[in-house]
Amino acid sequence: MQAGIKSYLITFFVFLSFLFVLFGYLPVVINNSGLYDFFRTVNYVLFSFLLILLAKFGQIFHSRVLFTYFMVLFIFLLETLIFISFDLITGAEDLLEISIPFAAILIGYNINFSVPWYHKLLRIYCISALVLGLYSVVYYIGSFTILDRYLVEHKNSLGAILSNSAAILLCMVFVKDIGKFRKIRLISYCVLFFVCILVLRARSAFVALFVFIVIITWVTLKMRYKYVIAWILCVGVIIMFLLPELTFPTFLQNFFFGGKDITDLNMISSGRIERNIVALEQIADYPLFGQLSSQASLEMVHNYFLLKVSQYGIVGSFPLIFLYMFLFWTVIVRILNIREVKTENFGYLVMIVPFTISLLEPSFPYGPGSVQVLIYFMFGYSLQHSET
Repeated sequence: MQAGIKSYLITFFVFLSFLFVLFGYLPVVINNSGLYDFFRTVNYVLFSFLLILLAKFGQIFHSRVLFTYFMVLFIFLLETLIFISFDLITGAEDLLEISIPFAAILIGYNINFSVPWYHKLLRIYCISALVLGLYSVVYYIGSFTILDRYLVEHKNSLGAILSNSAAILLCMVFVKDIGKFRKIRLISYCVLFFVCILVLRARSAFVALFVFIVIITWVTLKMRYKYVIAWILCVGVIIMFLLPELTFPTFLQNFFFGGKDITDLNMISSGRIERNIVALEQIADYPLFGQLSSQASLEMVHNYFLLKVSQYGIVGSFPLIFLYMFLFWTVIVRILNIREVKTENFGYLVMIVPFTISLLEPSFPYGPGSVQVLIYFMFGYSLQHSET
């Protein structure tokens, strides 16, 4: 009886936790700092309850990924305390940033969900995310029109939620025994996700979703078709860069370039290239401890790797960069071993999205905020079914 009650509590808190993440990005919430902080606090409390209910911390030592992640967390905790004690940093935001995904992985690794219940959780989350996306488009833009300017301040967070959800549904589309009408319905949802991403002008999310589609298609294709697709993609990309006016329709030019001069890469990248160059110069001048040595204030660098090395230097950022590369390598190796898309490897495939965006945005692949918790939960669920 007690086991049954515990199981129901776990299921309830899992569903509620992920839905609360979405509630936090409703316009009425995200535009009210007090209300947003309340939702974020409730989210942390819900995840704490889940960790207590699923308290099998001994599992950390049974999984190479969990153990490595835990050790990096511990080392970076010590490093953070040292930096704070010497007044080199004022907070522990980076520690919290990598702690939340670890908790999500641990929950996913210990959860005892059947495949139907797991799919139900993913479907409910994705449909709720689609409603959030459609409502945000109507609220901020007013119509399904791609403008040449940004109107949504937190478009990167919304873009992450929408691209993650579309990737999850696409994983379901590629499952072998899925029914024809369900597949059509899921593809229809994915089209709507694409439309929302385009209208909100979440460029990084769009690129990440495109990369995801290429990779999952590559995984499921027979070997003789893979080289043909690779050649078509290479030729297509070259043509698009050489003749953007002819190959990009007006709505895509507005989406990617915003009416700016397409020959000015720094302008169409919203200053990303210039800031990345400044970060490289910072690393060259202060290679060991970066910004900690110079005390210079850098503008936000839109690349996770460059951002952390410029902030902490090669020595100071080593735990973060090691974890980043370790997770990336783990995902790549697991994806290369996939011969057929199944529920147990969803978690590896969807990790493509945050890691791709991390090349273009600063707070990915772990953030921003708690928008990635479902992806890391899925990663933990996949680890559970491949390591046990």
